[in-house]
Amino acid sequence: MNKIPYFIFLLFLTVQLYALPIAPSLEVREKYPNRIYPITVEYPPEGAQIGAGAKGVFIFGKTLGPGILTINGREIDVYPSGAYLGYVPVKAGLNSLVLQYESADKTYKAVRNINVQGIDKNAYFKTPRLMEDSAFPVGDSELSNTSEITFKVEASPYHKVTVSLPPLFEEMELEEEVLTPSIYKKTVILGADKVLKTGKKPVYRIYEYGGKYKGKVSSKGKIKILPEEEILKPAQVRGQNLRLRLEPNKTGGYDFQTRIFNTVLTEGAVDGFYKIILDDNKIGYLDKTLLNNQKKVSLPRNIAWQIAVEEADNKTKIIVKNTERVSFATSQTDQTFGIILHNTQAFNTFNTNATTELISGLDYQVLSPTSKKITARFQNGKRLRGFNYRYEENNLIFELVGSPDFKFTDKKPLNLLRVVLDPGHSPKRTVPYDGAVGPSGLLEYEMNYQIALATKKELEKYGALVFITKDETETLGLSDRTYRASLFEPDLFLSLHLNALPDHINPLKRELGFSFYYYYQQSIPLAKAMERSYTKNIPLPNNGILQADFAVTRGMPQVPAVLIESLYMMVPWQEELLKKQRFIDLLASSIAEGVLYFENPKWAQKNIPLQMERKRKELENAVLKAEEINLQQKR
Repeated sequence: MNKIPYFIFLLFLTVQLYALPIAPSLEVREKYPNRIYPITVEYPPEGAQIGAGAKGVFIFGKTLGPGILTINGREIDVYPSGAYLGYVPVKAGLNSLVLQYESADKTYKAVRNINVQGIDKNAYFKTPRLMEDSAFPVGDSELSNTSEITFKVEASPYHKVTVSLPPLFEEMELEEEVLTPSIYKKTVILGADKVLKTGKKPVYRIYEYGGKYKGKVSSKGKIKILPEEEILKPAQVRGQNLRLRLEPNKTGGYDFQTRIFNTVLTEGAVDGFYKIILDDNKIGYLDKTLLNNQKKVSLPRNIAWQIAVEEADNKTKIIVKNTERVSFATSQTDQTFGIILHNTQAFNTFNTNATTELISGLDYQVLSPTSKKITARFQNGKRLRGFNYRYEENNLIFELVGSPDFKFTDKKPLNLLRVVLDPGHSPKRTVPYDGAVGPSGLLEYEMNYQIALATKKELEKYGALVFITKDETETLGLSDRTYRASLFEPDLFLSLHLNALPDHINPLKRELGFSFYYYYQQSIPLAKAMERSYTKNIPLPNNGILQADFAVTRGMPQVPAVLIESLYMMVPWQEELLKKQRFIDLLASSIAEGVLYFENPKWAQKNIPLQMERKRKELENAVLKAEEINLQQKR
């Protein structure tokens, strides 16, 4: 092809692309409410930064009505309301998603621009490159000369990549991963004679196979290599009640049970995270900012000199009187509650026969020379509803909450039950929104509040006392939600949400519906009761019960607490359901039914089939037969 005409052709395409209007979102439409918008895009936002490695992104919004919609030439299903949800391929770098919508008499075009972080892998074949930000370590690391070290970098696939860390070793070739050929790594043990007390940055080099050198990068973080006997050091914790990371990064999740106090034993650092050793089997990580290893300290040598048990107001208090504050972990089963004390040498006074209305006794177990466990056994037929813990000076106090003696009646089967409803997210009508958004621009926070109001009304019919943490206009942080909830002294906590997926997940290949999340094990029976009710009442897929580290459920250990995701509002027909008051009422009655099955199962098993089944069927039929949201109908 002649280069000049080809250049003109590319220039013409570029001019045409930039001439297209940016597809508006809710924020723009509310700013100019009198305009007509043939094509809107509610997600992804204009200029969105998509995570590195994404092969595709979902996109949703609304058109004027039924018609033919293509995005970058791919035809996308349009629902009767005009809403659409599609999934389109993307590559690293700038991506322009060109939308073309053909109605009965006219064709419209618009564009949505996004950026996929990283470098286009196809360009690697032409220009060998190393990804500097991926070179290990990103943060400073302090490692033992007898521990495993994994050198790793991302680079152009199918090349030769080496790493050097002078003076310890010169170039060592890395191995390319089979499934991800752009990842090069090698795990080695440097050996007892290798010491590097002054931190150095490893250098990564790339060559063409055949030997031609093409470039190098250094890692951002430095590596120290110390003798094994020098790397184990006690460090002072900055703050109290810290949680361990499962991996040395900010996305690796937390240990659900362990809480860190006082001083801990560190075994070096990886990528800016200290490796924490609590006993032979407990290893985790803390961000370096959370520890002070400059001050010389010693590990606790705690003696638990007395274990006392008290009972008051339906609470069993276990008081562990220590000589020092120590880190601890909890464990739960249906019949027991365990407390594991780390850095503890021994127990002095221990009454295994202590009994209360909730517990039948205590057991003592030596897990290691420095870890001891107390286990409270529950009385037959009793279950743990929740717990609280705190330190008073060096005394660790656990309050175990049993089932209250509710005064339920046939006419008021939830009489005086105190329920907190927490409508998730806060009002924000500009990008990025606080919470999910639907194809037509419905925002999660407003619908969560509508569901909360309907659920409050439904629960109050059965005699419950209901507190909603916030109103529709109020912005409220996560810790403030649980603080307000605690002031109400609730018996149950329910956080109400509507779901969405991460950018790169294909929603067209998944069954999307309702799900339930808990943090503490005592909340599992409540989650199961909700799942039972939703499965029977809500005509959507069941995505199950999951443990997750959500702040609102983590912050309510004293009661059963569940976060409910009622549906995926990014799916057009599911968003349409939310616009029907009869469906909001169906959600509310299903939540109330779940509470009834959890708190008053005898009444629920006898009365729900008689009193609620007819109402449920009427609501379900109204939803399923509604012409505008027929699940089978597309165009």
